[in-house]
Amino acid sequence: MSMVLAVFFLLSATAAAGSIALFLPFRFMGGLAIGGVSVLSPMYISEIAPPASRGRLAVPFQLAIVIGILVAFFYDYLLIGTEPNNWRWMFLAGAAPALVFPGMLFFVSESPRWLVKTGKMADAERVIDIVNPGEDIKKTMDEIRQSMHTEMVFKGINLFRKPYLRPELIGNAEGMFNQFTGINVIMYYTTNISGRQDFPPERLLHKQ
Repeated sequence: MSMVLAVFFLLSATAAAGSIALFLPFRFMGGLAIGGVSVLSPMYISEIAPPASRGRLAVPFQLAIVIGILVAFFYDYLLIGTEPNNWRWMFLAGAAPALVFPGMLFFVSESPRWLVKTGKMADAERVIDIVNPGEDIKKTMDEIRQSMHTEMVFKGINLFRKPYLRPELIGNAEGMFNQFTGINVIMYYTTNISGRQDFPPERLLHKQ
């Protein structure tokens, strides 16, 4: 799945810069890739990291997202006003990290939980030994099996009934109100808000 998302990233960065006709469908593909990675990455970290280090390892993931956004804004800011079709270079810049991403995947171990789920017990024990040297492998394997059993039990639970309804509604409301704050407007139009008026957003819709 991660390799598929990496291909989506690359296609989104290159094809979206080709023409307006390709812009929307391939940017949609890029959105799918971003959403997928945003879910898979913290999930993978939580599955492969030792319990005592999960919090510390989750922070670099969030930090990488913020740094990536900052670098993208700075690069786009430098391109403002350089040429009529500079928006193409803005999107093509995303091809560089999109090429690095699939290359780095070859150095990432499979999740022990996924290996156990697919019946590859020996491979799961090997990965646990690599990422958690000195850990009690048998105990960790038992914990993985127990968590999978708990997951199967919870599949039959209706989250929209008591006692799960209230936390479910709170979690959903938090996600919605986070968007209602308007932070996305600041993120999407940062370069325009900065005072540079030589690249109004409507120009993008008229350039091929």
